[in-house]
Amino acid sequence: MEPDSLAEINARLDDEGFAVLRLRSAAAAAELAERLGPVLDVTEVRLGTGRTYLSSADSIPAHTDHPAARLILWYCQRADSSGAGANLLVDTRSVIQALPAAIAEEMTDVELRCPDVHTLVPAEIHPLYRLKAKQVYYAPWLCVKPRSQALLAFEAEIRKAEHRRTILLRQGEALLIDNRRMLHQRDALPLNSARWLTRYWIGHCRP
Repeated sequence: MEPDSLAEINARLDDEGFAVLRLRSAAAAAELAERLGPVLDVTEVRLGTGRTYLSSADSIPAHTDHPAARLILWYCQRADSSGAGANLLVDTRSVIQALPAAIAEEMTDVELRCPDVHTLVPAEIHPLYRLKAKQVYYAPWLCVKPRSQALLAFEAEIRKAEHRRTILLRQGEALLIDNRRMLHQRDALPLNSARWLTRYWIGHCRP
């Protein structure tokens, strides 16, 4: 879709949890991110540019990003020539609906340690699921042990195909997701992959 209006984009996010956008340039992606809300962080996602999972060719399991990020926007500067590097999205709204209500209630007691990232917020504990807000915060490497039955049930459900969408971005396209609803992951990349995305973390809407 063309990013004609924020109302249309927000409607798509409310309906599906994500939107794929066609943008004229990297500058247009930066401009859109600013229109969507305060930009909390901008990161170039390329192999070999750092020590985090973002710069690794290894596969990345399903997760959300930092809880301060309401939205995540990835702009594709360059796609992998082999077609690798698709974004796999998991809709936790349908995941929660598929789980027994008692499990969803128990998920509110599952704790994850949120690391201190840049200057966003200090390290703190966050629940896996906020029942009233219907928001999920999840990364398998952050879960406080032991892993509860509610967490195991959630992790089993997110692996089911009916909750998943695969998005392969082409150069000049962008993927926008609701970071408090959609999990995202990526399969392994070739070691020589030239895939290059610019990632924007976007906070609360501007007044």
